[in-house]
Amino acid sequence: MKKPITLIILALLCAVACAAPKTDKVTYTEEQVKALLKEMPERASNLHHFYEVPAIKDTKAPAGYEPFYVSHFGRHGCRYHTSSSPYETALGYLKKLDSLDQLTAYGKGLLEAVESLKYTQRGMDGMLTQKGAQTHRGIATRLAGRYPQIFSQSERNDVRAFSSTVQRCIMSMSNFILGLDKAAPGLDISMDTGARYMDYIAHSSSGAPANRGGQIRDSMFKALFDPGRISKLLFKDPKAPAKIFKDKEYSFYYSVINAGDIAQCLDTEVPNFYSEMTLDEIYAFWAANDIGTVNNMGRTKENGGYRERVVGGPILNDFLNKAQDAIDGGKVCADLRFGHDSGIMPFLFLIKLNGFEETYSCAEAPSKWLCFKEVPMAANIQFVFFKNKQGSILVKVLLNECERTFPALEAVNGVYYKWPVLRDYLQAIADGK
Repeated sequence: MKKPITLIILALLCAVACAAPKTDKVTYTEEQVKALLKEMPERASNLHHFYEVPAIKDTKAPAGYEPFYVSHFGRHGCRYHTSSSPYETALGYLKKLDSLDQLTAYGKGLLEAVESLKYTQRGMDGMLTQKGAQTHRGIATRLAGRYPQIFSQSERNDVRAFSSTVQRCIMSMSNFILGLDKAAPGLDISMDTGARYMDYIAHSSSGAPANRGGQIRDSMFKALFDPGRISKLLFKDPKAPAKIFKDKEYSFYYSVINAGDIAQCLDTEVPNFYSEMTLDEIYAFWAANDIGTVNNMGRTKENGGYRERVVGGPILNDFLNKAQDAIDGGKVCADLRFGHDSGIMPFLFLIKLNGFEETYSCAEAPSKWLCFKEVPMAANIQFVFFKNKQGSILVKVLLNECERTFPALEAVNGVYYKWPVLRDYLQAIADGK
């Protein structure tokens, strides 16, 4: 007998929440993922999913240790689509069907919904929304409240913030600083952006060997998505898309969902594109999306992990260099970086944080990674440094404000690592060893 869906949801929420992490490898069943999608269909969008504020839980630091420095990398918050292309693609299909008088009343409503989203985005391609701005202010406020000692040191009160040159990252940085300055006034804060910082915040991945991420994603969507039910809702002749678009029928369905999944990030009331989809249809979109995300920006057997070395490597070197500067007597209490999903995801795989240490095939991705949980809008990783009066330093790592571990290392008190041990481990990775 299958477990009641409510029990499955509760079990999964316990796994997703900020409990002290275990190093056991997690495998998600289709039933478990569907339970999470049923609870919140917007999770199907993965990278376009808004930031879910976690229930924060801190493992107590060993006696005598106080936090003194934090090093942070955050993805920008909720944004508009980076261009109008998703809308144009979906509208191209829908208008073709409309011109042939194939759309039902519901189909015409869907066409109007996509057009309204396109109108909402006018002049704002890729820009941060107010929802994204508020998220970063919240993350900063919680950081200051969680570790007030870091931001109340009389001789260590410099905060350095660096951003990608892209507007949504600059605005994310600015709003983070607004939240931090309000929560911890009196800090000496600097903010900067420019091409020189792009070398590590958003290093180019040009030259990467071609991968089949898009093809694999599309194959998964075609294998899982059954258009039979929804086609009857949208079209006078349910077989119209197959007849008119032939081998692009599934591209049509995917493009319409993709155009609308950004709606959750916007500031105005917009159509809910998941409202008429079944759980199986939502899952098909999520799984295909998940595979494409991991293969494009993570490490799979198919892609060889090129991006983690080329893009994640410069970020890691910057973490190591700035941390050592702070430890060696600098006045900096916080180093803050603001970039993109294309930076933070390779970094997570590179350092082999718990959940990112293994290499799987694309086909296994949906059972190993929940991208809506790991790399949503405003995803962030924070290295929090603690020291005692003898100068001994411990570090713990937070992913999206939740404690995480390094399976390759022995921790002190569960989630705290001796800095020399963690530093040597990370330096070996940075050196390609």
